[in-house]
Amino acid sequence: MKITSLTIYPVKSLKGIALERMPIDKRGPIFDREWMLVDRNNRFVSQRELAKLCLIETELTDFSQARQLESARRLILRAGKKDIAINIDAPAQGQTFEVKVWNDLCQAYEQDTNASSFLSDFLEYDVKLVRMCESERRIVDPKYASPDGAQDHIVGFADGFPLLVISDASLHDLNAKLEYPVEMNRFRPNLTFDGDEPYLEDKIKVLESKEVTLELVKPCARCQITTIDQDSADTSKEPLRTLSNYRKIDGKVMFGQNAIVKELKAGAALHLLEPLVLR
Repeated sequence: MKITSLTIYPVKSLKGIALERMPIDKRGPIFDREWMLVDRNNRFVSQRELAKLCLIETELTDFSQARQLESARRLILRAGKKDIAINIDAPAQGQTFEVKVWNDLCQAYEQDTNASSFLSDFLEYDVKLVRMCESERRIVDPKYASPDGAQDHIVGFADGFPLLVISDASLHDLNAKLEYPVEMNRFRPNLTFDGDEPYLEDKIKVLESKEVTLELVKPCARCQITTIDQDSADTSKEPLRTLSNYRKIDGKVMFGQNAIVKELKAGAALHLLEPLVLR
């Protein structure tokens, strides 16, 4: 098996960035869901409420070291024909405050007030762009982590886990059942891998590369975001309707596996086309 795509989503629910090298730390892929949008009540906003979020592109630039993503100094947001650059190294503007991601409260700060206004204008909805405080430790659900190390498994602003893993064969199997095929970006995985067996990710417990070991801990329950065309923001009933016919468990539609970071080497990264050991 080998890795066929690596993607990070710097701002929750905005477009992702395809990578050839994905640096990893305890919180998961570096810069993944490190920012998000919140409403006037400081609760997270996603494509569930605002489908137009899928149209906003993200880019990390100005690397202090060649091809080293973790050295990026600027975050670019593009909406329509306009864009705005955010200085990643700039200090917080104002005080830190609590923001809500599902049932979790996290310390964050407004990254850039101009960016907040830029996004609010495009969305026609009042939002703030916030960044998770570096010291914040949002713990994954201990039911899905080793009891002796549950406090070590942390996550950014992702829904609940540091990474999402899906096999290409699973998408091929789904598309064979659909009238109109869908792209993998509907499901927003961080890592995809090849293979002939659909839903192999449901059967394995560990995914291991040369530098990173991931533990697959929980099937991913899917929501209406999968029904949003990520290039147009148009919505339909698919693929959720078809998936509900054969991928429903305890009333929830499952597709892909959530993963936690089990082991890391210093300066660890995943690499496109890198061989994997699955067990």
